[in-house]
Order: sequence, then structure tokens, then C-alpha cells
Amino acid sequence: MTSFPRSPCRGQVTLAPLDPVAHGDELYGIMTNEYFRYMPFGPFESQPQYMGKLECIHKSPTWMPFVMRENASGMLIGMVAFLNIVPEYKAAEIGMIWVAEKFQGRGYAAEASGLLLWHAFRNLHLRRVEWKAHHKNVPSQNLATKLGVVHEGTFRKHMFFKGESRDSLFYSVIDDDYEHVEKNLDNIVSRRRA
Repeated sequence: MTSFPRSPCRGQVTLAPLDPVAHGDELYGIMTNEYFRYMPFGPFESQPQYMGKLECIHKSPTWMPFVMRENASGMLIGMVAFLNIVPEYKAAEIGMIWVAEKFQGRGYAAEASGLLLWHAFRNLHLRRVEWKAHHKNVPSQNLATKLGVVHEGTFRKHMFFKGESRDSLFYSVIDDDYEHVEKNLDNIVSRRRA
């Protein structure tokens, strides 16, 4: 998306814009198809198939994917993205969040999501950021709640993929709410550093 800058974001993790050529092999090496259980795409039967998907989302005008790198080790540990970007509405969604199994449970998904929220409201000046969770994806629902994202409701039978219906829990943060959410995020990060 040319009107949204693709700049890195830093905290305990660094979010850098996805480069499928530079990051693809490393991502494929740390991901498992389990990460895509609640997503409409995947599993991937081969590395070329996965690389094709990375190229597709990288080129999409409605996606802004980032790789997540742990600062302490320098290792690439996962992905997160803005998707469903609508510049004229100053809106986007945060999604496609996954952290390699070895790095799970360290708060990196929360920090990466918080960095994207910060980027959305402080750099991109968005008015609304959405979060949608599969009805079976309790970790995503819990993360949204932990971040202070407001639950707006559930869209029943919102999607159909992989042979089943998906109800989607809709959450959002709007620019009017962001200061409160940002304080919550600061508390999450400071607790992790203590």
C-alpha cells in the first residue's frame, strides 16, 4: 500500500516490513501449519506454495505484513500484519499473528500487536483498527482482551473455509480510545521488562 509507510517498529521485538525473498526461507523454517488453523489460507504442502502466499500478501494493496524479530537473539520469530487496509476510511485490521513455538509464552504477540497499534495511531493516524478472532481461537480472543481492545460483537457464520463455518468475534480500537489502550500496553511491556 503506497500511501501507508512501511517502516520498522521496535520494542523487545522489532517489526520489519516483510521481504519475501529475504525472509521467506527463515519463516518457512520456523512456521508450522498449525499456525494457520484459524486462517482462511494454509496449510501449505510445500515451501514454494508458502513462498507464493508470501508474495501474494506482500503485493496486496490491502495488506502490510511484518516479520517479527527478537532483539535479544536477532532471530526471526513470527509474523503480524495490517490487513483490510482502507486508506480513505483511515482504517485497518491487525491479524495473521503467529509466533514460533520456541518463542511462545514470552509476550511477543502482545508486544508486536501493541507496536502495530502504536504505529497505526501515532504514525499512520488511523481512526479505527479492527481485530477479528475465529470463535474457536481463544488465544486471539484473550490477547485482544489483554490489550484492551473493545469487543463489538460476533458475526455469526461470517466465513466458510476449510469445510466449516466461522463465527468472527469483532473487536476494535478507535483513535478516541487509544490513549487508554496505550497506557495498558505500556503496563504490559513494563511488566515484561521487570
